[in-house]
Amino acid sequence: MATRQTLLTAVRRRIDEEDSTNSHFTNSEIYDYINQAIRYLGTDLEWPIQLAQATSVANQAVYTLPDDFISISDFYFNNRDLPIVDRSDLTALAGQWQDAPASTPQYAYRQDNSKIGLFPKPNSDNDGLAIQIWYIKVPPDLEDDVTAPDLHVSFHDCLPFYAAFLCEDKLGNTKKSNKELELYEYHKKRITSRVEKFADESRRFRWG
Repeated sequence: MATRQTLLTAVRRRIDEEDSTNSHFTNSEIYDYINQAIRYLGTDLEWPIQLAQATSVANQAVYTLPDDFISISDFYFNNRDLPIVDRSDLTALAGQWQDAPASTPQYAYRQDNSKIGLFPKPNSDNDGLAIQIWYIKVPPDLEDDVTAPDLHVSFHDCLPFYAAFLCEDKLGNTKKSNKELELYEYHKKRITSRVEKFADESRRFRWG
């Protein structure tokens, strides 16, 4: 399992600048590149999955999603798995669905990039019930030298390639930067093919 310190060492070895006092890059700059690699890889692989919880409010249809939200995996209302549909699907299901009376929610829908909606909106009988949202999140940045990336451990070794690519690209070393990016993509694809298991119904991978 990699930490920020071990990733820093790996990146400096990749760019052949192990002496931080005689380098084109400060440690802080490379930390930024490592964090960029973590966010890029996590978004690309749709990892990790996080649980967000809220409480239903009578006659309130729309609820705010977490700031690190990328996409929804599963949605539960009062421990019931609700289908996640588009707003256009609700129009086909209920016509003037926005004016429908409050009742027991049967569907969840994306209101916009930062909000999720319930249809129909909860009535008083469904006030104060648990809302659980399993979602793909943006992995957090590493803030210290001993923390490991919130990514599947098999992919930690891909991160130095991407950070080294950013370093070489900044220096204008096109050939070297392209090579580092190629190595990143090669290792990512090889590891992905071993780790991922596709669910037939959704074709999204589940980690083993």
